[in-house]
Amino acid sequence: MLKKVFVVVSILLTAFILVACDGVSINYGELIDEEVFNIPSEVSSNITLPTEVTVEGITFEVSWSSDKPEYLTSNGVVNRPSFETGDVTVLLTATVSYLDFSEDVTISLTVVKLAQESYTVTFESSGGSTVPNQTVLKNGLIVKPTDPTKADHTFDGWYKEASFITLWNFDLDKVTNNTTLYAKFTPVVVVTEFDVIFKDAEGNEFSKVVVENNQKVNQPLTEPTKIGFEFKGWSLDGTNLFNFEVTLVTGDLILLPVFEIMVFDIVYEIPEGATLSTEGDLTFTVETTPLLKTASLEGMTFIGWFLDLEDETPVTTIELDTLEDVVLYAKFEETVVLPEGTLIYTSEDLLDLIVNGGEGLYQLMNDIDMSGVTLTGSSKTFGGTFDGNGFTISNAVINGSGNKMGFLFKEVLNGGIVKNVKFSNSIHNGGGSSESSAFISAYAQGGATFQDIEFYNVSVIHAGSYAALLFGDVVNDSAATEITVKNITVINDENHWVEGNSYVGGLIGAARKAVTINVENVYFESWVKAPNQAAGIIMGRLNASGVVLNVSQVVAKGGVVSAKNVGTVLGTNVSGSTMNANFIFISHITQTSGTNTVKIGSGNGPSGSTNTLTNAFYQTESTVFVVGTNPITMPEGTGLLSSEITDEWFETSGFNQTFFKALNGTLVRETGATGPVEETGFSVSSNQVKKYYLVGEALDLTNLQVYATFSDGSSQLLEPSSYTVETDDFDTNTSGSYEVRIIYKGEVKFFMVDVVEVTHIEVDTLLFKETYMVNQTLNMDSFVVKSMVDDGSFIILKDTEYTLNTEALNLSLKGVYPVVVTYKTFEPVTIYIKVHEKDESNPTTVNLTVDGSYEGLDGDIVSDNFTFKTVKSAHQFLVNQNYASTVKKIMYIKNGIYREKLTITVPNLTLVGEDRDLTVLTYGAASSMLQPTGIEWGTQGSASISIKSSATNFNATNLTIQNDFDYNKSNLANKQGVALVNEADQVVFYRVNFKGYQDTLYAKQGRQYYYDVYIEGVVDFIFGNGGPAFFESSEIKSLARSTGVIATNKGYNTSSSQLLTYGYVFYQNTFTFEEGVPTGSVDLGRPWDKDAAIAYIDNTLDVHINPRGWTEMSGNNPLNARFFEYQNKDILGNILSKTTNGKLLTENEASLYMDKDVFFGTTNGQVTFTNTFDYQGQLDDLIGLLPSNK
Repeated sequence: MLKKVFVVVSILLTAFILVACDGVSINYGELIDEEVFNIPSEVSSNITLPTEVTVEGITFEVSWSSDKPEYLTSNGVVNRPSFETGDVTVLLTATVSYLDFSEDVTISLTVVKLAQESYTVTFESSGGSTVPNQTVLKNGLIVKPTDPTKADHTFDGWYKEASFITLWNFDLDKVTNNTTLYAKFTPVVVVTEFDVIFKDAEGNEFSKVVVENNQKVNQPLTEPTKIGFEFKGWSLDGTNLFNFEVTLVTGDLILLPVFEIMVFDIVYEIPEGATLSTEGDLTFTVETTPLLKTASLEGMTFIGWFLDLEDETPVTTIELDTLEDVVLYAKFEETVVLPEGTLIYTSEDLLDLIVNGGEGLYQLMNDIDMSGVTLTGSSKTFGGTFDGNGFTISNAVINGSGNKMGFLFKEVLNGGIVKNVKFSNSIHNGGGSSESSAFISAYAQGGATFQDIEFYNVSVIHAGSYAALLFGDVVNDSAATEITVKNITVINDENHWVEGNSYVGGLIGAARKAVTINVENVYFESWVKAPNQAAGIIMGRLNASGVVLNVSQVVAKGGVVSAKNVGTVLGTNVSGSTMNANFIFISHITQTSGTNTVKIGSGNGPSGSTNTLTNAFYQTESTVFVVGTNPITMPEGTGLLSSEITDEWFETSGFNQTFFKALNGTLVRETGATGPVEETGFSVSSNQVKKYYLVGEALDLTNLQVYATFSDGSSQLLEPSSYTVETDDFDTNTSGSYEVRIIYKGEVKFFMVDVVEVTHIEVDTLLFKETYMVNQTLNMDSFVVKSMVDDGSFIILKDTEYTLNTEALNLSLKGVYPVVVTYKTFEPVTIYIKVHEKDESNPTTVNLTVDGSYEGLDGDIVSDNFTFKTVKSAHQFLVNQNYASTVKKIMYIKNGIYREKLTITVPNLTLVGEDRDLTVLTYGAASSMLQPTGIEWGTQGSASISIKSSATNFNATNLTIQNDFDYNKSNLANKQGVALVNEADQVVFYRVNFKGYQDTLYAKQGRQYYYDVYIEGVVDFIFGNGGPAFFESSEIKSLARSTGVIATNKGYNTSSSQLLTYGYVFYQNTFTFEEGVPTGSVDLGRPWDKDAAIAYIDNTLDVHINPRGWTEMSGNNPLNARFFEYQNKDILGNILSKTTNGKLLTENEASLYMDKDVFFGTTNGQVTFTNTFDYQGQLDDLIGLLPSNK
């Protein structure tokens, strides 16, 4: 098909020329059509270009030009392009003229390329089998043929020359002409004889024979020997026996001897009635020294083993060179019974055990009154037996001097036993504000036993977590895996209870190691309180996978209260833990949870945990379960009226009739007491009495209950007419605290109530979503309205108590809209909802600007960036848009102090500050401070910025992240204040300041790279599960305090089954200190778990670092942790020696820790990461984003 393009090249503006001829006008342009020139569209040889054409009797002159004359000239001469160049398109221009008419016609045609050259490859087989020739294109590769063969020769390859100099490379050499390749062969040398060498047990030559090819070899006539072994034959590999009957020798051989170790018997001869121990060996070999069994015989003491009953020398071991069975005879002598153990008669004797510790058996020989004795708790472990012999320790007041202390012990070890003891009228005020304060022991190990223990009016009050009566936590592994708790009685009046901040159990606080705790026969009548979270009568928390709590035979009364997670048996557990509870009875009990469910079994059984409750009963009239302030229907168990709880029911119920009994419509402790039952006093139950009143509210004593108590441990509800209630001082119109007195038979008890006045209301939008995309639905989660009270506290209002006016709100249109909150007659509060449009641009990169002085509409585009007033609003914009994870989101933050509490969830987000010191993201929360909902933040919750696991590839540069909580001016129980917590993978921080005091940087999990950053704090101010996190070329500063610790971690990613080889690495950093930090007062780290993993490599350490280097934490010894050091320097550049408690890396080991490709690899110990971490690329991107590099 002709391709024609007509181009008018003159200044003519019309398509034709009118010529007057006999009155006729002719359009010459229309005469020149596509049939005129007859030029082909493809050419491969010369063509004729006409110099004139005649159309309808008019002859036009034609001249030609070419845009590529090198391939097609204006005379039609064709010069075809090479095969490599390919076909070429040429434009010919024909200039057509007649008289005054002239017009250019352009014709496109293709000049066809030349065919590709090829060559013949000939294979010269040099007398071998024939190999066919090949035709190969120019610069092509020869297909390697099948190797030729030649009798008694070996083929060596194809060569370029007949002289076999250069071997042809079929993968690289190309054919540029006709080629001949030459086959090279090498004659085969035939071997007719071979050496067969036999080795002895030491590897020396035992025998050697020469064997002809394809013949059998005979075994040596003699056999090698090895003491204590039997020769079994010969082998090529030392295992499989050589078959001399079948195998033919075709090469040199080395045959090795195969031996089997000889096993000898130990025969123990014991007298009738004696028994052997289960431990010990029945056999031995020449390579093992056996453990001899022991023997026992009632009334006799085992002396030892003898080769003969007449022999006087006992056999303590069997020598390694013994090569025969051994017969041993047991000898005994009569046992002399002596007084056992250390006997405790006085408070001084007991105090000596508490202060100095001890081993073996300790026996209480009488009741002991601890009145007036200064008690600060025990820091000693105990692995012996403490037998109270049924006696009572009373009037103990313990003011703990630190964390992790009990009244008697710090830790009951594997094999430790506490039994047969009573405690009364005592209180343990837990020291510190961290963890594990219990009455008997702060900790217990697997293998510990607590049995036959009674508590009467005994309190544990602790500001930290893991409070209990028996033990607070399980933190150390032991060979044994079970803890036994049996026959426990707790009876407290209203003035005694068990309380801690979180994870509180009446008997046991928590267990963070895989252990089985068996609890049987418990009578519990007391309150258990955990203001923050998780409380249970038996236990507060199972906080490790593999922990099993087996509970059987429990009667519980009193109450359990916590902000969340409340259970009779257990407060809460974690995935992988198990609770089994059977035969649970509750009555006269109130269980209250502030925010979620209340159960008889586990208050919170998360996914992956196992919780089984069977044979659970509750007395319907006296059991109250409450969530918030609303009573709920019993979630589990069988309800019984008090009239149904009879002796007959009890006898068939399955409950232990030796430990409990039915009495007055409930179950009580069976004391076994005889004689008449006498009234002993009374108790007051006011826990369900309203004790907090607004001015004007009437006093309400509806739920007040008063009980007479009796000598058999029972109690009976009294009629209100039998006692007097005095409330004369109560004034509902005046703020203050007022005493309510109860008088019964001359005895007086009281409790306090408070009257407060509301001053104004506040709306807390800290965690509330205020930024929406058009057509989204208003989300009222985390919207908190508070009535502020004159005593400095607040009351969270229910949504039914205030009015929310949203009439002006239009979520379908971009804008800012007021929402007004009103409560009674107080001044209304207005908040503003911001609505932005949906981004329809499908970007690959999103740029945002945050400017605290911005007055426009959030989400509007200013200077090509989406612009916002707050980081929270900008981040919510990204959440709303739901961009793909691959989209880069870059948030430029102007200088200013942004007081916001941020949770980052979007992936691929980068924060870029305007100035490292002047762009400040800060908040001031601490662990024990209250969230807007009224519950405590906790350590992780206190973070100013939380990077969630979904926020992969998070980056930040050129700004300050801070928690400005004033630690030193606060009296909170838990004052940890986190600046940033990271749970995301592939995270980079460059030129970022992290400022705080305690627990500044929570580098929890995920691969994290900190380069040229500044981190400050006092204790554990770099901490987490284990990261892994790499800190490089940064300043790490210890703030003023008498002691300090820089870093701590657990050594794993998300659980103890995911141990990391590389946890935290500090590389080429400078460690500085603030004025006021003593010399040698700061440790490099401590183990949060036993497998903690931290390495310090090539850092500069100032004089504040303690020479010991590392210290203990939660019972974990730093010597057992993975704490490494390599070539750290002092401030003068001198290489420092290893610290006392650290371990030294070799040069090769250190090189692996320094290699970030290894450190940030997809495999780290037991952890496999999904994606490759381009840490250097992310860092380079951050450097490129800095204002100085723009």
